[in-house]
Amino acid sequence: MPQPRFVLGAITVIGIALSLFQLWSAGVQPLGLFFQRPIHLGFILVLCFLIYPAFGRDRTRGALGWLIDGALILCSIAVGAWVPMNIDTIANQIFPRQIDVWMGVLTVLVVLEGARRSVGLGMTVIGVVFVIYAFAGNRGELPFLADWMPGILNHRGYSLDRLASQMTLGAEGIYGIPLGVLPPSSSSSCSSAPSSR
Repeated sequence: MPQPRFVLGAITVIGIALSLFQLWSAGVQPLGLFFQRPIHLGFILVLCFLIYPAFGRDRTRGALGWLIDGALILCSIAVGAWVPMNIDTIANQIFPRQIDVWMGVLTVLVVLEGARRSVGLGMTVIGVVFVIYAFAGNRGELPFLADWMPGILNHRGYSLDRLASQMTLGAEGIYGIPLGVLPPSSSSSCSSAPSSR
């Protein structure tokens, strides 16, 4: 079913804005990875939830669909803005704040839903399995699963705080190499984030 004209217009405007942001951040004002990559992800997630409606592309979105997609679009904007807006606090703390952990959880959930809609259920299931595997250890959130993992598959397990911060407050998780190859970046993009002071 074709998208309404205002949705097509929004997709066009956001797509152009994303392109201009990438050109600006690659050539005019190079940004550190904790600025460029979260903003890039926010743009992509907003486009994803506009292009792929809640109940599929062959059905009208309807009021419930707009409620779901609108909430996810707002979450996508928050995900894209959180790390850049809080980079100084995040960089100068030893342990993540509880709000950072919950934003990390939100980021993972929104990315998984975006992957389900755009790539399919297979990739999402793989992501969920690896999240469960990270929790499955004697010191993790799901210690009862440790007995099911023999030999080298067994590990001590991750807490929710550690996994959420690892996935979203470092360069090893969502903001790592896979996302880094998407936006054009200069050599300075892989350096530490610039101070806003």
